[in-house]
Amino acid sequence: RMESEVTARRWAGFRVTCETARRPAIVGDPTPWIEGADGAPLELGHGGFSQANEAVNRALASRVAELAGAARPKRLLELYAGAGNFTVLLAQKSDVRAVESSELACEAARRNAKARALASATPHATKITCADASAFEIPSATDVVVLDPPRTGARDACTRIAASRVRRVVYVSCDRATLARDAAILGARFRPV
Repeated sequence: RMESEVTARRWAGFRVTCETARRPAIVGDPTPWIEGADGAPLELGHGGFSQANEAVNRALASRVAELAGAARPKRLLELYAGAGNFTVLLAQKSDVRAVESSELACEAARRNAKARALASATPHATKITCADASAFEIPSATDVVVLDPPRTGARDACTRIAASRVRRVVYVSCDRATLARDAAILGARFRPV
């Protein structure tokens, strides 16, 4: 059935994972794509997260880039970066280190940066790091931190941010309770805007 859907061009592809399988079964090209905030196609990591509404996503990413850019950062750290949804805009004006724990999302982020020549042809450096964002040490030269954690929030990351020399934090949240908890941690050092 899946092969016929791909052959008939009703679906681009499928990626099926079973608990006991060592690798997923792939039919066609199951690569998930959205329109990135910069207007170019943005590849998502398999099983990764994306906003349901692409227009809202573009508006959100633009606002995040605006808030981060208002501090005129030279070095920006993006935690929980996913496949680079915000990174592709942030890297246009700052050196960005994007940190994400999912290897599939990091691979997609690297391809997204390469497709936009963000890794080499721009005046700013973009580095994708596959690591646990909640345990990532904040580099001392970081000016701004952007974070978009999962619903569980970013308690440990916020504790590190509050203890750092960062000048500005842009926090995107989809959960009021964890946002309130994390904002209280950050509030010891930063004033909400």
